[in-house]
Amino acid sequence: MPPKPPSGSTRRQMLGRGAAVAAVAGPAAGWLSGCSPAEEEGSAPLPLSNNGGPSNPFNVDGTRALDVVIFDGGYSDRYAAEGHEVIYHNRYPEAPIEHIAVTQISEVLNPLLVAGRPPDVVNNSGAHQVPAERLFHDGALTDLTLLLDAPSFDDPDVKVRDTLRPGIVDDGSLGPSGQRRMHMLYYGYTAFGLWYDKALFDERQWKVPAGWGEFIDLCGTIRSQGVSPFVYQGQYPYYLLEPFMTLAVRHGGVDIAEAIDDLEPDAWNNDSVRAAAQALYDLGAAGYIHNKAASATHTEAQDLWNAGEAAFVPCGTWLENEQRDKTPPDFQMQIMAMPALEGSISPGTVCASGTEAFIVPALARNQAGGLEYLRMMLSKEGSKQFTSRVSSLTCVAGAEEGLDAPGVRSTNELLKSAGEDLYAFYFDKRYRTFADDVVGPAIRKLLVNSLKPDRFVADMQEATDRLRKSGAKQNLV
Repeated sequence: MPPKPPSGSTRRQMLGRGAAVAAVAGPAAGWLSGCSPAEEEGSAPLPLSNNGGPSNPFNVDGTRALDVVIFDGGYSDRYAAEGHEVIYHNRYPEAPIEHIAVTQISEVLNPLLVAGRPPDVVNNSGAHQVPAERLFHDGALTDLTLLLDAPSFDDPDVKVRDTLRPGIVDDGSLGPSGQRRMHMLYYGYTAFGLWYDKALFDERQWKVPAGWGEFIDLCGTIRSQGVSPFVYQGQYPYYLLEPFMTLAVRHGGVDIAEAIDDLEPDAWNNDSVRAAAQALYDLGAAGYIHNKAASATHTEAQDLWNAGEAAFVPCGTWLENEQRDKTPPDFQMQIMAMPALEGSISPGTVCASGTEAFIVPALARNQAGGLEYLRMMLSKEGSKQFTSRVSSLTCVAGAEEGLDAPGVRSTNELLKSAGEDLYAFYFDKRYRTFADDVVGPAIRKLLVNSLKPDRFVADMQEATDRLRKSGAKQNLV
């Protein structure tokens, strides 16, 4: 066991060293190895329950330190450092809070998990998050059922689970079929679609398309006026999952998404999936995609869109905050759903789901504090602290009240127009590696015309069959 840090060292310094060491030396690095939380005096996890009463259901020790790691991405970390952590401090002023913001979660979290010394709360998000399936299989996640069944922060007569938007519990649930339980809190809530600048559309007299035929016609008009119709985040092709899935689901119904999520033998081998693949292939073949898209990072693609070089970009509702400092004053962000293909049986369906996964590691030294931190995040004040800073919704029902950013207004209009006709897909959360390394890159190949639609369908089905036969479905879904 390595020597303890000097008395002047803080957990934040230790986390910072962990980030630096992880970047240089990987999971087995130096001070992280060989020392478990139980070996540090006073650091052993306490038994968990939610019977401590409405004001402190998890029996939080108000003097015990809380370690928080936040993904510093499109939402930055200010909502946590200046919002949620302040709420926690006001309730437990004697509890030190150690905060670190990072862009590559896995490089910080992996060594800490290996050493048995993880933080108490982790925002496991971004391109370099730790895959959920690995965390679950390793037993690294705290079951959040205690949180769901605890009294909500604002009303002790209402359970936390009853304050959440539909689908949030399912979004974060893992486990074998029939035994799935929530292990991740997807705190953000986003609608997905195509974003455009209403001011530009009004200026050029471009009409927002109602269907795929109108969309393709508009793309021709847009290109003829010197603007690329479509740009996407080519270096991060998981941004393409939603456009593809929504085309397929609108065409064939939500059963399409459910079959893919469940790794069914013929999930991809159907007319709706093939139609979606053909549509994206044709979009690329027509020359309607910006020539820098395939190699662009997410911000590079979005900057091209903000600069008026492209008319549409696919993204979730975090886009408005992520581009806040680069958006021209007269730019009017609006969102529309991916246009429905001809013959779609569910043309009004909109994709909406939880984002920004938060976890409490199973070996966290302060699990109770971690659960309480999440409960505070789910309060009205916690939601306000998030939405007022990042111009995006939370998973708390009604949390959008008072928001007036144009993108948020447009998102609310889209959700209202969909009514109950919402869907989400889960294979990207359950099988992150499959989504990131197989499906996303294959969709990008469709757009650059290096993969034919029929070959795409066959490849995706073969990859799905291999994943199912590996036992992934029995273990996780």
